[in-house]
Amino acid sequence: MKGAAAYAIGIDVGGTTIKAGRVGPDGGVSGQVVVPSHAEKGPESVLAQIAAAAASVAAGGDRCAGIGVGIPGIVSAKDGLVRHPPNFTGWGDVDVTGIL
Repeated sequence: MKGAAAYAIGIDVGGTTIKAGRVGPDGGVSGQVVVPSHAEKGPESVLAQIAAAAASVAAGGDRCAGIGVGIPGIVSAKDGLVRHPPNFTGWGDVDVTGIL
């Protein structure tokens, strides 16, 4: 990350919770949140929770250098689609990157 004020956001998506945190240039984690994933409600609900978690940890930060999302399922290197994550209802091929 370039610039002393830059931070990154890390997001871990699970079947029951989404964990997010702001990572500073020194590698320290701050602004952590844990929200329910609502995986049983389908992709739109999960994606809304991911966006809300990211916005929550970004609040008060200076400049976001990037966001990394870890999500279960097969992620296609060709098109970036997340395919059939286990324990997630109503998911087939979802363009997580495009939607977020």
